[in-house]
Amino acid sequence: DVIKRNGSVVDAAIAALFCNGLMCPQSMGIGGGFGMTYYRKSDGKIFALNAREWAPEWSNATMFHGSGDASTLGPLSIAVPGEINGYWE
Repeated sequence: DVIKRNGSVVDAAIAALFCNGLMCPQSMGIGGGFGMTYYRKSDGKIFALNAREWAPEWSNATMFHGSGDASTLGPLSIAVPGEINGYWE
């Protein structure tokens, strides 16, 4: 339907990703991120998009040293979702 309404292939892929996020929220969705490779046939260029989650602004390389499970449990384990920003890119 997206392509029939003059959307691009990328628009259709984004629509499919939104649907998958609704059907499989435990595996993907707007609270996470994704990676995408795109080939533009008109000029043969290949693009890679990294829309994965990223660390909060105040994080640093040593914040988990000696902290046990802090990187996987608790408030320090939360990342900033990248999915919606990736759709925009």
